[in-house]
Amino acid sequence: MRIIESRVRSCIEEHVIIDKKMRERRFKYKRYNIPLNDDQPFREDEAVKIISLDNLLTIQRMMKELRDDKDVLKTHIETLNKSLEEKNNQIKMLNNENSQNKNIKSRLMKKINKILG
Repeated sequence: MRIIESRVRSCIEEHVIIDKKMRERRFKYKRYNIPLNDDQPFREDEAVKIISLDNLLTIQRMMKELRDDKDVLKTHIETLNKSLEEKNNQIKMLNNENSQNKNIKSRLMKKINKILG
C-alpha cells in the first residue's frame, strides 16, 4: 500500500463566458486540490482513492483488532486440539479396558461352565 502525504488546498476557479452580444458572465467555483510532488509514484490516468487521516487510522485500528482476534482464535484452536487429543487418548484407554474386561468375562464364563457342566 502506498501512502502519500499531502494537504488539501482550496482555491477559487473562475470561468468567464462571453455571449454574442459581448456580455460577460463570471462563474466562480470553489475547488479542492491535493498537490503532489514531482516524484509522486502514480502513473498517468491511474485511479486513486483518497481517504481522510481519521478514516486511515480507523482502518489501521480495525486491522490490528482483526490480527489480535486471529491470534486469540489460533490459541483457542490449539487448546481445543489438545483437549481433543486428550479425549481420544481416554477413549482408546477405555476401549482397551473394555476389551480386557470382555476377555476376563469370557474366561470366567468358561470356568463357570466347566464347574457347572
